[in-house]
Amino acid sequence: MTTIPHRELRNQSSKILERVKNGEVIDVTNNGEVAATLIPPRLHPLSVYSKQAASGRQARHQWTSQSCPASAAT
Repeated sequence: MTTIPHRELRNQSSKILERVKNGEVIDVTNNGEVAATLIPPRLHPLSVYSKQAASGRQARHQWTSQSCPASAAT
């Protein structure tokens, strides 16, 4: 995983977003602390759920606070 400061994201956002689009995961820091993680949409576990809901298909998994990775960070 790559780590970049927020200034680099601001100054080179097109290039960085292209890298993420191509599969790279990038942590963005603010004052030396990780403030965000950029991941390709296909890697996010909720993206599968959202696509199924949009297509009208029944989701196979119902997210709970214990199974959703995003809730582990809070």
